[in-house]
Amino acid sequence: MIRAFTTVFQGTLLSRMSGMLRDTALAFAFGTSATLAAYFVAFRFAFLLRRLFGEALVSAVFIPHFSRIKEQDPLKAEKFYGDFFMSVFVMVLSVVFAFELAFFYCDYPIITHMKILLPALVFLSLYAVNSAFLQCQGVYFLPAIAPLFCNLTVTFFCLFFQKRQAFSLSGASLMGFGFQWLSTQLAIMYFWGFSGFCKRVVSWRPFSKVVRALYAPFILGTLGISTTQINSFLDAVFARYIDIEGPTYLWFSIRLEQLPLALFGLALSTAYFPQLAKRIDQSIDGGLWRFSLEKVLKYGSLLMVFSTVGLLFFGKEAVSCLYERGSFGEGSVDRTSFCLYAYSLGLFPAFYTFLATSVFHAQKRYVLPLQGAAFATAINAVFNVFFTLVFRFSVASVAFATALSQWLGAWFLWRKVPAKTDMSYVAKVVFAALSSAFAASLCQEGLGLPQVCQSVGITKKWMISAVNLGAGSMFYGIFFMIWMRALHIKELEQILLRRVGDEFTN
Repeated sequence: MIRAFTTVFQGTLLSRMSGMLRDTALAFAFGTSATLAAYFVAFRFAFLLRRLFGEALVSAVFIPHFSRIKEQDPLKAEKFYGDFFMSVFVMVLSVVFAFELAFFYCDYPIITHMKILLPALVFLSLYAVNSAFLQCQGVYFLPAIAPLFCNLTVTFFCLFFQKRQAFSLSGASLMGFGFQWLSTQLAIMYFWGFSGFCKRVVSWRPFSKVVRALYAPFILGTLGISTTQINSFLDAVFARYIDIEGPTYLWFSIRLEQLPLALFGLALSTAYFPQLAKRIDQSIDGGLWRFSLEKVLKYGSLLMVFSTVGLLFFGKEAVSCLYERGSFGEGSVDRTSFCLYAYSLGLFPAFYTFLATSVFHAQKRYVLPLQGAAFATAINAVFNVFFTLVFRFSVASVAFATALSQWLGAWFLWRKVPAKTDMSYVAKVVFAALSSAFAASLCQEGLGLPQVCQSVGITKKWMISAVNLGAGSMFYGIFFMIWMRALHIKELEQILLRRVGDEFTN
């Protein structure tokens, strides 16, 4: 698993860095304007549909079935990929066509953005299928880095097109998602050869018998993910109700909050999930996969706690460093930072939920993730109604409601997972992270970096924040490593030395 984890991490890191560059360009070009807020609301709706037919669900349904067929007959597995690809294409194209007809006569700005962005769902769904196939073939880097092509397209548009019309931004996003899918499709064509790819395409049939066998898990998985994503879309609606620029604060903050989840949580689960499905199939007493699951929990807990505390202590500097330029002012930094603090509180349970869902899908227990998602969604909706409509709190309350619901949802799911979390281990990591962050903050203050920056002619706030962030992060990492040594916790050393996964090899 070490090679897969490292590869996914590197690819995801590059794509996320390009995503930060894209968000910085968006903040520079549009700030937190109502125009950009309308784009983000429409993007959330398109993202909702993406999650229904996209990466998480396709991987959960496709990977276990493909792996089982591949063990018996690799040629049949390739045929299954083709039939699944065509089935997803026909189904998603039909959904997009239906929504385009429904919105045809509506000219409201948010709806106009939706109409432009909806065809991207086809590209994203096919990218998800291709990514799952490539992962089963041992190719992890390209699926992880493919979003870079989309991010660079949007960044180029924001920086070099003078008019920067918001509706053109949706068009640039659509084009970028097309490049993202095309990169994986060209890789598969290269894998088979052009003539071999053409020969296989002719034999692909949508909704074949082997694909129809997946209807039940696909529908149950869709229902589970739909409840979560509908709730995410409603978050943007509640935020816009509180403040017309509210969705932009949520967007920029959650992009930072999701960075460690994507880098560490996604890398661990992506590398682990194909092996988990195989081991659950082959294991009689379940001892091997339970042991490896508990080790993944240890690595994930350490990384999530470290990331959460880091965001809570240095989140504002990160927001200022990335976004405070152009139309993105000091007020936007403050409101985005409060949303980031609230979202960060849900980082730890989000990883546990993601991992528990992968376990249940590998075990073919599709109802449990549906129940957990419905439970968390209901809780989140109740909190949002009280926080926004009754008490009329700020936009950050929407993010806080999400974090609370993630904790309750993780508790609901994790009771059913046959693996234990070492809470004494987690407590030690939390203590080390808090102590390290506090010590780093004291060092940061003691150095008087803002005054030093001004004395050498650095006056822009985002530059001063960048210096503060760099120094604080460096001290935080050093103190944390010292505490890990003092507490005899070896997982961090294993991660740094790329020994993650030694326990998982046969």
